[in-house]
Amino acid sequence: MDPLAPLARRAAEGDRIALRQLLETLGPFVLRVARGMLGGHHPDAEDVAQDALIRTVRGLRRFRGECSVQYFAARVTHRAAADYWRKRRSLERGDDAVVERDNAHLGDGIENRQLATELLSQLSEVQSEALVLRAVLGYSIEEIAMETGVSVNTVKSRLRLAKQALRELRGLR
Repeated sequence: MDPLAPLARRAAEGDRIALRQLLETLGPFVLRVARGMLGGHHPDAEDVAQDALIRTVRGLRRFRGECSVQYFAARVTHRAAADYWRKRRSLERGDDAVVERDNAHLGDGIENRQLATELLSQLSEVQSEALVLRAVLGYSIEEIAMETGVSVNTVKSRLRLAKQALRELRGLR
């Protein structure tokens, strides 16, 4: 049983105290996921985490409890980070001066994170999800299977296919 499920249910029903407790509990975890996706010192990690928490709260009414609340928040954060990179790419295409200035103060790690997120966005959703849970959040294969509701062999297959697809996308066959 997920210990956050009753809190999430009450928060979805409008209980402000439950909502506050849920946000206080999920906040550090969501920030860790956002930093994992963007880079530990990325200046927008807290903004992405805040966006993810807002999206998580908005999604609570649709949350059916088929996975843990924490896993639900991790998936929402993964999508928020991917949206951040898509938006950033769009903005970068329009103003080269802004890109050069941003890259100068963000450092080289940002390009690697951006490349990784771009590559992840080209995988199927289930492959990307499995890879993020394993590589970014450090879930075991068994934990991924439990959270996603699939067998351990399916998780292994998704990870293998994701790695193979990434190698092909990077031209490392």
